[in-house]
Amino acid sequence: DQIIFRPLLAWSEKFKMEHNPDEKTYRSWFLNLLQRTHLLKLGAQSFERATDFFINKRLFSRKKYYVEQPESAPRKRVYEFAWNTIVLGLLIGSMIVLTRFLVRSVTPYQILHVFLLGGVTALRVIILIIVSSIIWIPVGVWIGRRPTAAQWIQPIIQFLASFPAYLIYPIVVMAIVNYHLNVNIWLSPLMILGTQWYILFNVIAGAANIPKDIYQAADSLGVRGWQWWRRIAIPGIFPFFITGAITAAGGAWNASIVAEYISWGHTTLRATGLGAYIQSATNTGRFPEIVLGTSMMCLYVLFFNRVLWQPLYRLAENKFTVT
Repeated sequence: DQIIFRPLLAWSEKFKMEHNPDEKTYRSWFLNLLQRTHLLKLGAQSFERATDFFINKRLFSRKKYYVEQPESAPRKRVYEFAWNTIVLGLLIGSMIVLTRFLVRSVTPYQILHVFLLGGVTALRVIILIIVSSIIWIPVGVWIGRRPTAAQWIQPIIQFLASFPAYLIYPIVVMAIVNYHLNVNIWLSPLMILGTQWYILFNVIAGAANIPKDIYQAADSLGVRGWQWWRRIAIPGIFPFFITGAITAAGGAWNASIVAEYISWGHTTLRATGLGAYIQSATNTGRFPEIVLGTSMMCLYVLFFNRVLWQPLYRLAENKFTVT
């Protein structure tokens, strides 16, 4: 944060589209040190002279004048048709091979069972995304509107986001065992523990991206409460939030494999879900069940992307993009 990201944030201030004299900008002691270091300037000048010596050689700077011929529309359509045909053929061939393998290796009852397990995990993912959004959207908007506070809070968030969530799993196992908690409920938050930060980071970026003139106009007109959220905050952060929610949901699906089936010492806890099914099959080396569980998870992810996330993403691009 101090050596890479904070200097980059301070450097990016020069590329802002608007500047508010009352707004405090990002500052970096490391960037100031580099800018004031005479030795670094001397090295940069030497490097510049060396690169100019080679790059500006006549051999490398010889100009070639040619007119790029535009590609004809019929030929372009032929290329696109050929490429789409190849991709579609590979997809169909892979699906045929996968279907034949599953038909020979698993029963219809197993497929139905895994499908229902996927529905349970999907329900967990949806609930966790909703709960995380309710928690982190107000926090992200508050941080994004206050650059001074963001300079102090974002390093803490970065530390929490990089903290290995797996280290908390043993504590959760001991708490569930000691207090006789419901495994299906209390293992679920582990799925979103490491991916919820995508929502927070994107909401912060969205709130900071809203033009300051809009905030000032809302304050002048006395827009407060739910009206402020409905007219300004939610439309402004919506494209960023969708990006964070998609990333968090994908991470939650992956994390379900290790969050629904965890062990510590001689204690093993298993929740009902597709992730636990894949983990159990992996531990025992049941390859057909691994293929079935992984394929079912891919189908669920594709289904949600097609039915839920893509329409929301198009809505964000068409209606809520600030231009």
